[in-house]
Amino acid sequence: DDESSADVRIIVVPKNQDEIIQIVNWARKYNQTDIGVRSGGHGFFSSASVVIDMREGFNYVKMIDDNGNSKVAVVGMGNTLKEVDEVTTPYQIPLGVVSHTGCGLLLTGGVGYLCKEHGATADNILEVTIVPSD
Repeated sequence: DDESSADVRIIVVPKNQDEIIQIVNWARKYNQTDIGVRSGGHGFFSSASVVIDMREGFNYVKMIDDNGNSKVAVVGMGNTLKEVDEVTTPYQIPLGVVSHTGCGLLLTGGVGYLCKEHGATADNILEVTIVPSD
């Protein structure tokens, strides 16, 4: 029944990119296309029928070491800015200032204390992995 399924709320926790594709395809098949994504912190998904929670399978921060001179971090979307900041502070990588914000914000801003010298976080992103659903 289409009317009863419209109120269904499902929270899924993918462990990898293949599972994200499966979730999106399942949602499309069952007409649950109001999808929200939760990264490490808060998000705008309160009305979503399907919420993809990235906090477990995508909560990593690694520095790419280039003889100690690296300022490149590989960051999963499941982190909070606090978790990223704990790893990247010695390298002066610009981040936002609200520690409980999730890393999804980095794609649209990331204004912080190092912004005047280095720009916003979004200005410094070198690469993004987009997971297509098809």
